[in-house]
Amino acid sequence: MTHLSEPSVNQPAFAPTSDLPAPDHKLSAWLLASFHSATDGIVVADHQRQIVLLNREAERIFGYPARRLIGKPLDVLFSILGPTDYWQQINSHLAATTPDAIAPVQLELQAVRASGEEFPISASISNLSEPSGKFFLLVLRETPSSTGAAQGAVPSPTLLQTLNLSRQQANEIERRRLSRQLYDDIGQNLSVLKLDLDWLQRGFSDAGQTFHARVAQMQSLLDDVIVRTKSIASTLRPPLLDDFGLLPAVKWASERFQKNTSITCSLQSGTFERKIGEPYESVIFRVVEEGLLNIERHARASQVNIGLWHTRDTLHVLLRDNGVGVRPEDRNKSGCFGLIAMRQRIYALSGKIEIENVRPSGLEIHAWIPIEPLPGAEVRP
Repeated sequence: MTHLSEPSVNQPAFAPTSDLPAPDHKLSAWLLASFHSATDGIVVADHQRQIVLLNREAERIFGYPARRLIGKPLDVLFSILGPTDYWQQINSHLAATTPDAIAPVQLELQAVRASGEEFPISASISNLSEPSGKFFLLVLRETPSSTGAAQGAVPSPTLLQTLNLSRQQANEIERRRLSRQLYDDIGQNLSVLKLDLDWLQRGFSDAGQTFHARVAQMQSLLDDVIVRTKSIASTLRPPLLDDFGLLPAVKWASERFQKNTSITCSLQSGTFERKIGEPYESVIFRVVEEGLLNIERHARASQVNIGLWHTRDTLHVLLRDNGVGVRPEDRNKSGCFGLIAMRQRIYALSGKIEIENVRPSGLEIHAWIPIEPLPGAEVRP
């Protein structure tokens, strides 16, 4: 992942800074010590829902060091499978209170650790007014997992991952079947029909001009149907992925993207030539596919770079464009499922994904998943 400079964020007053007078600095340091010694996880976010401060318990709960979360949107900590309107609930509740009132919102949410594991968490969310601006204060406590088999018990994160992966594999099997059917059955029958039209035109060479014009029109229409059928079959699942593996399929996808959009698309893969096998190849290919579609629709980019590499036991993919990036509020926007689908695919294989705006402009998506150890040295683009 490209290392970026730390984002600039406003911090609440009790975060110590070097320009504070000595007595105030000691008070701020004391408050900060209390903040870090709290037994609950505490996260502070600004009015744009970007994380500006978190304590050590929050680091432990989510599995991130603080520097990795500062400046990131709060949404990265909560599951895409949880309630999508919880911020509407928070905002409407806090807006109904006076600035001095202590009226936290109590919510039960589904959170996500750095490992991709999902878990239930209780959240108490309230306003924090400071001279530097308004902040959200989240006090978080893990909800003990149910050990009973009572009806309505929440499935474990491992079970959810397994179910999600099974659903993805079933979809890929169905896509493969339909793609093969389009190629082998419908495609071949259309090709035979084209040969019959050619035979018909040659066999009636002395027919009138109207006859030959009509046959030529039928041939043109049939050629278009054959092209469209192959395109639909490749979109469902490119045969290259099954026949030759991930790298040729990603090359095909990048070339097709560049041809269709006129956006320059380069692929760096070093000496990556191994077939990794399923379900890993399908997941990484779909991440590339979703990423390119997202760029085509939203990025307004002129250049895309794709990186594909593996270490001995990890498979990586990286997409970077020079477009407009993505706003924090658009990451889980209703009706926009591209980034959500990527996370679901990667988390199902216990992988990780980072989606970050980059400087001077653009978006970078870096995903990696654990794979069976491969012989040989590390391979990078």
